[in-house]
Amino acid sequence: MKKQLVWLIAFMLVLSGLFGCSAATGQTPMATTTAGYSPGAGDKSEGSAEPDVSVARKMIRNASLDLEAADVASAYDALLGWTSERGGYEIRREQRRSDGFITIDAQIKIKPEHLDDLLEYAATLGDVINTQISTQDITDAYYDAQTRLQTMELALENYYTYLKRAGSIEESLSVQREINQLTAEIESLKGRIKLWDSLLAESVVTLRLRQTNDPVKLKKEIDWSTLSFSDMGYLMKNGLTAVANTLVSVLQWLAIVLVAASPLWIIALVVILLLRRKKRRAAQAARQPEAPEKPDQEEPAP
Repeated sequence: MKKQLVWLIAFMLVLSGLFGCSAATGQTPMATTTAGYSPGAGDKSEGSAEPDVSVARKMIRNASLDLEAADVASAYDALLGWTSERGGYEIRREQRRSDGFITIDAQIKIKPEHLDDLLEYAATLGDVINTQISTQDITDAYYDAQTRLQTMELALENYYTYLKRAGSIEESLSVQREINQLTAEIESLKGRIKLWDSLLAESVVTLRLRQTNDPVKLKKEIDWSTLSFSDMGYLMKNGLTAVANTLVSVLQWLAIVLVAASPLWIIALVVILLLRRKKRRAAQAARQPEAPEKPDQEEPAP
């Protein structure tokens, strides 16, 4: 009984390894059929030149859109309303305002079959600056994972049968270790398939909506030969702001340089003071009169 159980466990390990290699290399067992996936269906003859390729493709599609509109808030509300009518919803929104200039960064989820229609509708709300659509084909990996999951679940049932037939504690522990490892692999594979299902069910559209008349940059429609008073005031205000910012920036950097170089100019100041003091002492010494020389003592008369 013990030898039979050991051989059965070894056989299951070899079988699991074969299916694991099959899934890793993109090949599925011929006898296994997954819902929507029939690699060997159709009762083809051995001499058939064209195999059955009736496979439901698994495509993950997302998009990013950069849009300019005269009224950013109204354009976004219209786009979000159109999305909500078709089962979509907003998952993130960030709105910024600066000097009347509004920018909205958002993400919307929508069913993949409505993705192209959403991009076409967005083009009616403003000027499309940039559009990117990413498509990822996970068909092979998805069906291989499902096939491997079915095989591993079948192997797990057999392990539980062996566990009931174990004749000793050592056999029970050995089978239980295999059950624990296989259970962890099954849960990991289920989580991966669940993630894929969520990505396949909804497309993510990353949006950036900006205002057409950006007050930060010069207006393209300004006629320089006939500037209006509002345009003149706008240009003077921006010019004055730029000059003031430059002046303040220069003063700030000057203060930073002075503070950073303070050890150097303090040492230089001390050296200058010492040199001046030394020079002053030398000048004072030069101005002092020399002491008169004492007359030589006269020799006495003979």
